[in-house]
Amino acid sequence: MSKILPNHKPQIYGSQHDIQVLTSNPSARARFADSIGSTNGIEWLSPIENDGFSEYRDEFPELGVSADALKAFWPSGGPQWDGIFIDHTHGTYVLVEAKAHLKEIFNSTAAKDACSVKKIQNRLRELAQSLRVKSFHDDYWFGSLYQMANRLAFLDFLNNNAAKCWRGKVRLMYLIFLNDPIAEKYPVGIPETEDAWRAAIYFAKHQMLNIPVIGTVAAGVPILAQQNIENYIPIPSDI
Repeated sequence: MSKILPNHKPQIYGSQHDIQVLTSNPSARARFADSIGSTNGIEWLSPIENDGFSEYRDEFPELGVSADALKAFWPSGGPQWDGIFIDHTHGTYVLVEAKAHLKEIFNSTAAKDACSVKKIQNRLRELAQSLRVKSFHDDYWFGSLYQMANRLAFLDFLNNNAAKCWRGKVRLMYLIFLNDPIAEKYPVGIPETEDAWRAAIYFAKHQMLNIPVIGTVAAGVPILAQQNIENYIPIPSDI
């Protein structure tokens, strides 16, 4: 994997700080594993303290995805994952998107090179077609909801290209931290409740994907046809 070391002083708030607290605190790790029903435990690959809380992008050695396949699929410098872990109970490889405030949901592409932009556009349109999205909106897929779009594209790619040595599924988890102190920095529009975050995630998925709800997970969050977004788990602020 390409390693990305934190390039700033340790934060005292925000999703990056929160996930580092989660992965470095034994009690928090145990509570998190229990909350997702992982009785055999989970193995955090990143960010972990003895690796400098590094985050990673490109290449997935645990999945046996070839570098050539990844290069053909996406320009270099793909998504930087907030966290990655293996759930040994369910046999899943989980890519984590950590969020602490609404602004983290909405991000547009930073790609400038024409070839890179074209490749990204092709991949996202292919994904929309495979998901049978009824109405494809450039403003969402390449604009405000681009981050969600490219994460879904990688999720689909990894599930279709993991080597036979990896027998499980690849999952994408949105990990939402409630009541983060970052609300003091961004006092307007910071959802403090689980219901507010549910509404924000629900809106984002449906505005972009425009595909039907087919059911709910145990905690009641809608799940959508032909995609693998996992439920989010709020971590209590007292850990």
